[in-house]
Amino acid sequence: MGKPGGFFKRLKNKQKRLATHRRRGTKGASKEERRLKHNELVDYYAAKREAEELAAISSSSSSESEAASTDSELEARKEEKSLLALRRVLGIADGGRAVKRGRNNSHNGNDNNNGNNSKRKGVENQRDNDLSNVDTTAVNGTVPSDGGDDDWRTFLPQDEEEDEEEELEELEEENSYAIESDGQEVGTEDGSLEEDDAEDVMSMEESEEDEEGEDSGKEDAYEDDEEGDGDQQKFEEEKVQLLPQFHLGTAKLEALQRVVREDDPWFTKYHIDKHGSIDRSPMKLLKQKYHTEYGQIAVSASAHAMEHLIHEPFRVGWQGTASAPQKLDKRPPYMHETLWNKWLDYRAAKSRGPMTAEQRGLLDLLQGYPDVMDCCRSAENAEARREVFLLHALNHWYKARAVMVLHEAFLHEKKRQKRKNSKKKVKGSSAVSSKNLDDSDGEDGEYELRDRGFGKTRLLIMLPMRNIAHEYVTTLIELLRAIPEDCPRLATFDEDFTELAEAMDPTFSRRPRDYQRQFAGNIDDSFCVGLRIEPSRVRVYTHPLNSDMIICSPLGLRRRLERNGDASVSLSSIEVCLIDEAHVLLMQNWQHVMEVLGLLNKRPRDTTYGLSDLRRVYAWALAGQSGRHRQTIISSNVTNAVLLSTFRTFVNNSGRVSLHRREETGVLQQIMVPVRQHFLRFDPGSSVESCDDARFDFFTREVLPTKILPPVSRDVRTIIFVPSYFDYVRIRNYMIREHRDSFAAICEYTSLRQQRKSLGQFTDLERPLLLVTERFYFFRRYFVKHAEIIVFYSPPVFSSFYVSLVGRLVATSPNAFSLTLFCRYDSHELNRLVGTARARQLVEREAEAYSFVTN
Repeated sequence: MGKPGGFFKRLKNKQKRLATHRRRGTKGASKEERRLKHNELVDYYAAKREAEELAAISSSSSSESEAASTDSELEARKEEKSLLALRRVLGIADGGRAVKRGRNNSHNGNDNNNGNNSKRKGVENQRDNDLSNVDTTAVNGTVPSDGGDDDWRTFLPQDEEEDEEEELEELEEENSYAIESDGQEVGTEDGSLEEDDAEDVMSMEESEEDEEGEDSGKEDAYEDDEEGDGDQQKFEEEKVQLLPQFHLGTAKLEALQRVVREDDPWFTKYHIDKHGSIDRSPMKLLKQKYHTEYGQIAVSASAHAMEHLIHEPFRVGWQGTASAPQKLDKRPPYMHETLWNKWLDYRAAKSRGPMTAEQRGLLDLLQGYPDVMDCCRSAENAEARREVFLLHALNHWYKARAVMVLHEAFLHEKKRQKRKNSKKKVKGSSAVSSKNLDDSDGEDGEYELRDRGFGKTRLLIMLPMRNIAHEYVTTLIELLRAIPEDCPRLATFDEDFTELAEAMDPTFSRRPRDYQRQFAGNIDDSFCVGLRIEPSRVRVYTHPLNSDMIICSPLGLRRRLERNGDASVSLSSIEVCLIDEAHVLLMQNWQHVMEVLGLLNKRPRDTTYGLSDLRRVYAWALAGQSGRHRQTIISSNVTNAVLLSTFRTFVNNSGRVSLHRREETGVLQQIMVPVRQHFLRFDPGSSVESCDDARFDFFTREVLPTKILPPVSRDVRTIIFVPSYFDYVRIRNYMIREHRDSFAAICEYTSLRQQRKSLGQFTDLERPLLLVTERFYFFRRYFVKHAEIIVFYSPPVFSSFYVSLVGRLVATSPNAFSLTLFCRYDSHELNRLVGTARARQLVEREAEAYSFVTN
């Protein structure tokens, strides 16, 4: 129910405007198109008025008009003067378009109205007089109104506010929509909503929810924040922290080498662009075994990745020597000096060592700037991964910003020298005073001050929920050793991204531990926050065009772009893109991630709003090669074919690296009830495209009639667990056609009322067959009691779900068993269930059925 004078008032006004546009033939047109249509109508009524005037002149019975009809020249002259006078009255320019009249501030509104009325009267009274008198009268402002059926004054151009009020008044009686002020449905005369109008109402409600969201109203307006003399103090403070060893008077290239090393991977990739073309070579598994704190890691890398890596992956700290821990205390050669000191202070405040060997190995791996697919993330190393990813992103920003500050220092010095030299009268002294600066131009004749992309934003972090985003921002502030009180609007951010006490789930403490860890806090999945980074503080809720980093969810970023497309300029210059907890995004909607990735690193074509100075933009960005200079990092708890297929589409010229566990132990030993566990293999066909059809045919022909329906007919409670929603819809439709009243279905889109109804029917044996999706179980984690049989349509993405569901079957029942369908394309999920060694046997052996029993 809307507020009085709120939603329904705006809806009524919108419907009136739509009715006006529909009547005038401008429905769906833009403002400029409606203006053109308006001008065409003005020309039409001007021509009609002209015809009426000429007809009145030609039909006059006066002797003067009869004499004029015999003289063709005089008649043509009269017609021309009449047309000019009429155009002057209507305010039409020579091009045939109406000239929009502005408000006359020198006269009040009453005087203007009186003048217009006198004009119209003058034309009506002088219609049969001399044309010269008509011309003079029109100029003096004594033209009357026309008495025709169509009032042409309606189509005179007016101010936008007056035109809007006039449309509302004209359509007050024409509105055919019944809008009740007490909050009832909005519809037609018969009480039903038309299809187009219903879509308009829904779109208005959705747009209002987006526009009136928590984040949209808190975002700062765009500011053209190019460095200038007004920010000189701030610039000097930034220069002290970013350029601790910089001194003016040196050559540009020599000063740049004091900021970053000549062999620094960042310098070679972004500044001098020596990483070559797109790497299309396949990834090869490295034979070396890399041990970490959480097991062995298998590394696969492409040719360019091996070429640009600093050293062999995860080599530092694992030699087993006494000197290995000491290497971790030293500053890496690629790390910015100021940032490394902040990192040491951060670790000391946490009472931890400088860096673990696994963190150092992952950090070294990221410095070659390859695309990284990290499938070794877990709940135990999640915090360590987050710290490494943020340290890498900040190090990238520190070096890029240091080069920008260096170039600004040169430009400021050059302007200062120029002003100083302009005041001197002696040219020789000016040449000597600017000798050092001019020598640098002579030495580095090919050196250009290019240090940025099309936009200011370099870092993009996509996360699934607000609670994870809050952890990232908190860790970011701690890494910069910033004082929270000095960070503007940080308190507002904490309120928006933490959960209220009254919004907590009362049954949350009874959920599994992994569920509590994942969904603790604010789990809203729509947000987009810009962060402006400074060496000692962070500003949140900045406009994307003023942000150095954007932390968002894929859904939130897409909504932000739909609301206002100005953020697309920021996406054109992304250099490091991090997608953390990709397994959760996979459960939400991976299509949003694909859409956002497709929008990155596109050259802005339709706007110059928010663009950087093109003289400072990288040459490779101007050439449209930003995509090959973007490093994309995907971190996930699981290895999945969808994630890997997305990873293979990236075009980074520094190559690709994949990290995954070398050996999976499986989860069969974690099931503590004696339940028979069957694995049934089917032939997926010759291609991946035919796998879904082959699985469905095998399920309906072999599994459903023989393994499921007979127990269901004996009232044995059976669950069909479907990982994919599309497969769920396909099975549900088939069951509705063939077995309508024998099953209940629950998915992530099912209403709470229907969920309770379906679970009640399943528990009461009214419908002993339950169809459920993995996404529903991921977000709800409901405990289904008294189930005796569970059938996995395909191996679940999360192996913990297999343990939880199979472990809760009624083990004392003689009918209790689990059945999992699989094929050779389910190898990743099968590895996590039965272990790598067993999975290899299940796929390669001739037998199609396998059984396991745990004690």
